Order: sequence, then structure tokens, then C-alpha cells
Amino acid sequence: MAEALISLLVEQLGSAVYHHTNQGVKLVLNAEKDVKKFSRTLKLIQNVLQDAEKKQVSDDNVRDWLDQLKDVSYKMNDVLDAWNTEIGKRQAEKHESQTSDEGEVRFSFPSYCICLPHFREVTRRYEIGSTIKDLNEDLTQIFTDKNKYSFQSTTPTGVTVEQQPNPRPITSSFVDISTIFGRQDEKDGLVSELVRGESRRSDQLVIPIVGMGGLGKTTFAQLIFEDAEVQAHFDKKAWVCVSDPFDVIKIAKEILELVEEEKTQDCSIVSLQKLLKSIQAHIKDKKFLLVLDDVWTEDPIKWDNLKLPILMQTSAEGSRILVTTRKQEVAQMMRATSDMIMLDKLSHSDSLELFNSVAFRGREQDKSNKGFGDTAEKIVRKCGGLPWL
Repeated sequence: MAEALISLLVEQLGSAVYHHTNQGVKLVLNAEKDVKKFSRTLKLIQNVLQDAEKKQVSDDNVRDWLDQLKDVSYKMNDVLDAWNTEIGKRQAEKHESQTSDEGEVRFSFPSYCICLPHFREVTRRYEIGSTIKDLNEDLTQIFTDKNKYSFQSTTPTGVTVEQQPNPRPITSSFVDISTIFGRQDEKDGLVSELVRGESRRSDQLVIPIVGMGGLGKTTFAQLIFEDAEVQAHFDKKAWVCVSDPFDVIKIAKEILELVEEEKTQDCSIVSLQKLLKSIQAHIKDKKFLLVLDDVWTEDPIKWDNLKLPILMQTSAEGSRILVTTRKQEVAQMMRATSDMIMLDKLSHSDSLELFNSVAFRGREQDKSNKGFGDTAEKIVRKCGGLPWL
């Protein structure tokens, strides 16, 4: 069902763009560009539909994902109908205008009589362009969500291959503190929780740091991890970049490698049980801080397989796990929503200070340039509190 619908829509999208381009019809809000992007994304989703159709039989989440895809596709189909209708109207009006120019008596009408139909036309075109833009964003989210289900991709030749997620950059705990601005209050609060036990709940183990992409969650965790008080307080520390997929064996091996006092052959172990037992032995009676950076999985089975809450029972009181993630669902999976830290955007002043440090690299005299100051203000406002610089 979904496969047939998407195939038909891909054809219609191609036809719509071709017709739009050749007739010289312009809609607002870069509609042509958005339709082309929608079509490209839809073609990528097409590659996994065979596997998705099979999995929906036994997986309600996949069925919901397909329903969302079909809903967006039906809406785009309706928009294409409206788009074609608008094109037809404009062509008819153009033809009527050309034929009526010859030998007709012209009457004078008040200007508002002329402007009102034009205003309605512009408004309608704006609505179409805006809807296309919104649907494009919805489809992009659906495309991103497909990575949750490990679909197999079918190539144009019919060969099935494993769907590979986009590689994400590997992180470490190292950070240049001179390039960090803001977050001081949040940092002081979390350091107090970790070092002085000033926590909302004395038995908290997992502390999720949650926020949208580009907000600086990893940088914030790096600030905490490298803080002098934190470094002195914990006997053992480990920073693991998790990302996607959530590979339990890989994560366990990295933790073990970081907590070993003397390098042994333990890291060559491939048995999860043996890896976990070895980790447990190394952190026994030690105050242990573990950072799991960039966690995506919402699968409680994968989290439970890592057995971290059980392992930490043998460590000293006050041991903690910090987790950075974009998704509140991850905190729910870890049963840690009450201890969740929702990272906010940077203040305007902190954003401006960050921009100046990058743009001028410490050359104070340049910062007095008022002309560039206006440009800096515009750029910082455009970033909207996200430290993308």
C-alpha cells in the first residue's frame, strides 16, 4: 500500500516540477526548491519500504511510522492538486487577458477592486508554498526516524543491503575552556550535585543532559568532566562516545579500557558477561564517573543489557552516570526523568561574546568597530542562542 502510494507520488512530483519550470509559473517561498527536496527525500525512503512493510506486521512502531509517511504523502498529493489548479487559473487568466485586449471598451474601476483579487491570489499562492515547506520538514523528520528501525535498503537492482546510519563525529572529554561562554550557573549546580552531594535526590545514579542538536550538550558535559573538583573527587572516570547504533560490546570494551589500572588482555574479551564482570572488578569500592555522550537508542532492552545500574552497585557511594541526548525518551528509558537537566539556549550576551571571540580572536581593538557590531548582532540573532560558531 505505502509502496504504491509513494511510487505514484514520486512520479507526480517529477511531473509537477517539470510542468512548473516549463510554464514559467512562479510560486512564493521557493516552492520549486522545496518540492525537489521533498522528492529526493521520498526517493531515499522508497529504498526501505519493502522491509518496512514486512516489519509493520509485528511492530506497532513501524506501523505508526508508515502511517505518518502515508499521511504526509496524501497531504502533499492534495497540495499538488491545488498547485496545478493555481497554474491552470493563471494560464487561463493570461489567455483571457490577451484575447480581450483587441477591440474592447475599457472601463475605469476603483483601485481596491483591482487589488482585492490580486491579494487573494497572492495569499493563496503563499498558503500553497507555506504548506509545501511544512510538509517538507515533516518528511525530513520521518526520514530521520527511520534510523530507529534498522531497515534494510533495497537498491534499484533489487539487491537488499543493510541500511547504514550517517556517521557522527567521535567526541572526547577534552575541551578548550577559553572558547566556552555561558553555562556557568548550570555548571556550578551540577558540580555541586556530583562533588558535594547537593542533589535533588540522594540515590540518583543517572543524570541525563537533554537538549536539541547544536545546543552544546557535549561541550557542557566536557566542562563538567574536566572540572578540577570533579577530577579530584572521582577515583575512576570514563568518557564514551555512544552515538548510533548502540553497540553494547563496543561500549563495554571502551569503559573497561578506561578504568583498567594496568593494561591487560581483558579488552580482547568478546563475551559481554566477562566484560561486565571485569568492569565491575575494576570499579569495586571506587567512586566512578561515567559519561555516555550522544545516546540515541530508546530501546530499553539494549540499555538493560549493559547492566550499568547493577555494575555501579559495587562502586563507592556517590558514583554517577552522565548521559547526553537529544531525546527525552532516552531519559524515560533510563528511568531518570526526575533528574533530567534540560539545557537552554545561550543568552544573547553570551552568544555575542562567543561570536566576538571567534571573529576577532582576542583582538579587542576590533570589537569597537560599530559597523561590524551591527552585523554581529544580526548574525547572533540569526543563530537564536545556538552556539554553532
